[in-house]
Amino acid sequence: MNQESVGGEGTGEGAGGESKLGEALVRLVEKARACWERMAWEESEGPLGEALQLAEAEAGPNSPPVAWALEYTAWLAMRTERYADAVADYRRALAIHEATAGPDHPASISTRIELAGALFVLGGATDDGAVKESAYREADEQAVRAIGAFDASGREDLALAECLAETGWRRYWIGRLADAEPLLTRALSLLERLAGAADERTTRTALRLGMTYENGGFEIDAAPCYRKALAGLEERLHDAHPNVLDARARLARRLRDTGREDESAAHFDRIVAVLLDDASGIDWGIGRWYLDDCGQYLRDAGRLDELEDLEVRAAGYNVMEEANREQLEEVEARHGHDSVEYAGALMNLAAALGYAGKREEAVEAVERVSAILRARLGPDDPAVVEAEERLEMLRKSAELPADRPRRRRRLGREETKPFGGFSAPWADERRADLIRSYLDTLDRSAGDEEDDDPSGAQMAVTMLSFMADADEQWGFLLELIAAAPDDAQVLQAIAAGPLEGFLGRFDGEVVDRVVTEAARDPKFRRVLSGVWKHGMSDPVWDRIRAVQKTVPDPLPEMRPFDDAE
Repeated sequence: MNQESVGGEGTGEGAGGESKLGEALVRLVEKARACWERMAWEESEGPLGEALQLAEAEAGPNSPPVAWALEYTAWLAMRTERYADAVADYRRALAIHEATAGPDHPASISTRIELAGALFVLGGATDDGAVKESAYREADEQAVRAIGAFDASGREDLALAECLAETGWRRYWIGRLADAEPLLTRALSLLERLAGAADERTTRTALRLGMTYENGGFEIDAAPCYRKALAGLEERLHDAHPNVLDARARLARRLRDTGREDESAAHFDRIVAVLLDDASGIDWGIGRWYLDDCGQYLRDAGRLDELEDLEVRAAGYNVMEEANREQLEEVEARHGHDSVEYAGALMNLAAALGYAGKREEAVEAVERVSAILRARLGPDDPAVVEAEERLEMLRKSAELPADRPRRRRRLGREETKPFGGFSAPWADERRADLIRSYLDTLDRSAGDEEDDDPSGAQMAVTMLSFMADADEQWGFLLELIAAAPDDAQVLQAIAAGPLEGFLGRFDGEVVDRVVTEAARDPKFRRVLSGVWKHGMSDPVWDRIRAVQKTVPDPLPEMRPFDDAE
């Protein structure tokens, strides 16, 4: 739902028509809408609250004008991530509509659909398994009731098609693919008839139905759905558009996997041509899951020059950086570019930029974070102090020699990764090779494949932190640090990775051995200087900080000490 469609399409009909009450409610809601245009979400709460109070006082707590106002407050609650409040408001509005107009009235149906959507989002936002399951279950039940009301009234319109499509996709999302298929199939049929093959809703539903067939164990070919989606997208979008490339890649991969190599090759050729065409204006910051498929296609075809060209172009993409950029845009849309929430999201992006070696950009981002927090919270707030500490560390790291630029990102490898994390390679004869391979991935100057993990060593060491017991991790850490080169970047990666994970997981159980080893081994002590608190209890962190104070040449990213320490 968008702000234009909320509350009876903004007409004021549900507010009381041409009455004085209706006119007053519409004026208040328009005032809130003006705030929304400026993304001033908090400012809009006042006029909406006033509208709800006015409707309750003048028309009664269970009147249509109250339901109309509640749909606006629910929309705002969704927009500001207060999902439980949104569910409560939609639930109350639905009860009013059903009591005053009946369960099959269009207002009841549309509000029930919104309630289903809010419940599903609430389920996705909680870590409480029982709440999640309950919210998902009721979301589906409410949507099915809405579909039943459509059917009972004989309506076969776009509202029904959209409800079917979204309910089917929600079922897909939570793993109920068999139950998703009939809803998506019916939705696609309606959308093709009512909206046309090129409509965005039609192409999206065709793509999702294809994914359901492909991933749900159906004995139905997904390729026709992907063809429909691609054909519709090509009617209104250019070849280099991300949605066109995504649909073509899904079709190409499905054709390849089902033995239709010639048709598959034709589509891979078109994708590669677009990706390698400077005139296409490709945004390499967009996540492109199909790059490995394209690389494998070129490798198998012996087109190694094109493969190298593609690898060079793909090297600039960093999934964590782009994920944080997307999150930053979402937070800006919700809270504005000078909010505390925006500063938090920008700090996350700064961390990703620093990890990617983009130190100057990271420094600029944290400077902006510090300025926002100072203006919002005051210079003495702990969040401001922490931002200043991070800024100081980034400035120090920016003084280090620049990393060797990464030239390629390997695509389409044929070999199997030898260190599958779930195979526990740290516990068998592969242990020494795992350590060597892991250190190779940390030493960016040793190769030109930064962030690439061809052997699976990085993932294996990550899994070690979750799967191995304390003694097993400790032995591995000692061997790893002993084998590591005396390079600040490599040692910092060990500190922020397996050592920090070890302390965060086992805490007081292992701190004695860590402190003892730090007193014995200067190299270990230097690695320990790069550890941050990450999950440690205060007493354990105090002991680690006491050791860090004694390190004569700490790692550049050691957390600075304040006066209280």
